[in-house]
This record gives sequence, structure tokens and C-alpha cells, in this order.
Amino acid sequence: MKESGLIDNMLQDLFQYRTQLRRLGLEIIADRLKAANDRVRQLLTERNDERSAQIMGELKAAREATDRAYLTLVRLTNAYALLNPDRAEAQKLVALVSEDLEYFRKHAMAPSHRDKKTPEPDAEPATQGETPAEA
Repeated sequence: MKESGLIDNMLQDLFQYRTQLRRLGLEIIADRLKAANDRVRQLLTERNDERSAQIMGELKAAREATDRAYLTLVRLTNAYALLNPDRAEAQKLVALVSEDLEYFRKHAMAPSHRDKKTPEPDAEPATQGETPAEA
């Protein structure tokens, strides 16, 4: 917008000398510059109008809803594990939920810009003969 305004000011100054522009053969160039600048302004206005329809805080609201759903899932899983007399069944549910959450963390929340071969900054390579501890 700033650059378009500067070009508009320059064009206004130029068009005060239209007869000189015509004599030099530069009137066509100034007219084309004005048309291009008007098109840029129109596109900027359209973009701003499209963006004004977006709801502010939409991503934040979605994140809060996701956090509430996650907390509800954890609470229900914990309550089921505590109240279910069949320990094996409760452990299966906990394992299933944990597996799903781990999959979600690895795949759905994985940053797409990272190279898969790049090690995590806090991960230390295992020395020969050692195996990493299981979580």
C-alpha cells in the first residue's frame, strides 16, 4: 500500500507535465504504470476484503477446544481404569488410548519443515552395545 501511494504521488506529479511527456513519448509508459498500479490497489483491496471475513482468534478457539477434548479423554480413561474391576480390560483401554495419542503426537503434530533424518537436539546417540531405555 505504501509503495502504491508513492507511485500515485509520482504519477500525479508527472501528469502535471502531460504535454512534455507526450513530446518525449513517455505518456504511454506513465499511463501503463498508472493502470498497473490501479490493478495492484484493486487486488490489495480484494485481499483485504477477503481477510476481513476471517474470524479473529479462530485458531486459538480450535486449540482450546482440542485441549478440552484431550483433557476429557484423559479424565475418562483414568476414571475407567480406576473404577473398572477388570484390570486387564482397563489396561487394554489405557494402552489403546496411549497408542492413539502417541500416533497423533508423532504424525499429526510433527513439524513438516524438519528433515526426518535430523536428530532431535536433546537426543544423545546411544553408544555401542547400549540400548535406549523404554518409556
